[in-house]
Amino acid sequence: MGIAWLPNVDKFTFTITENETDVWTKRKVLSEVAKIFDPLGWLAPTVIISKIFLQDLWSHHLSWHEELPNSLARQWRTLQEQLPLLTKIKIPRCILIPQAIDVQVHGFCDSSEKAYCAAIYIRSKDATQTMISRLLNSKTRVSPVKTQSLPRLELCSRQFVTCYPSNSNSANI
Repeated sequence: MGIAWLPNVDKFTFTITENETDVWTKRKVLSEVAKIFDPLGWLAPTVIISKIFLQDLWSHHLSWHEELPNSLARQWRTLQEQLPLLTKIKIPRCILIPQAIDVQVHGFCDSSEKAYCAAIYIRSKDATQTMISRLLNSKTRVSPVKTQSLPRLELCSRQFVTCYPSNSNSANI
């Protein structure tokens, strides 16, 4: 799975290669999750669900070549069936309004018992007060297996979002 540029509309989209295997193992699932190329985190909601599934799969202590139990295989197939929907996502390459007079960077973060994340948005405004907001990038992490308190996970997501603006600013947006 990768990112493709549609030059006629100047947008990015995603390409999906479907795996038609009947037998899923831990090795095959890991291989499929690793194929997702999303350097800017535009597919973060899908990627984190896959990573949470992978963490759950590890907790079952299956060998690399052992077939997944029916409940896990069914859960994975459901997730796999939804991946082709990602090809419908179109993301504009240009993130600013032409002749923007005001550009702001906004960071958001959140956490749950299973994962935490951060997202950076760019908001631009032109002289006619037209505004657009675009997702610049996002990052997700699966919560540690060792139980953490929700406030601790909130701090982890907060650290994510505070590290991002310095990286985003260096891009000379």
